[in-house]
Amino acid sequence: MSVSEAIATAGSLGLSGVGTESEIVDRIRVGFPPSALRAVEERLHLTHAQLAALFRMPERSFLRRFTVDRLSSGESDLLYRIARVFQSAVDALGGEAKATRWLNAPNRALGGVPPLQLLDTEAGSRQVEDVIGRVLYGVFS
Repeated sequence: MSVSEAIATAGSLGLSGVGTESEIVDRIRVGFPPSALRAVEERLHLTHAQLAALFRMPERSFLRRFTVDRLSSGESDLLYRIARVFQSAVDALGGEAKATRWLNAPNRALGGVPPLQLLDTEAGSRQVEDVIGRVLYGVFS
């Protein structure tokens, strides 16, 4: 990922003042503010339940994440991963609405699973990014 893509991803999270990839790493380690959760929910048109499922926690527990000072580094890393893949889909498909639809629709190249459901793991995210790369370069999948 280029620095400009990393900065665009940080923008998807509502983070300001991020100019380098190392600053993003530092922010992940410190923990994002809960407003980053809201930014991802709004940009991807997700419900609390959908995001809670990606975080693998009950919705009630997930809702408490909005009241903390900072998310954990693990939660921040997951949120950054979701935003990174979303930004890649936006770039490949030409818009947020198209990317949101694509992430939520069953995908044959991913065994009929919607790409969004695979973003809870790094391995699943890499599969989704591979498919995005094939879309971007016109490779049939």
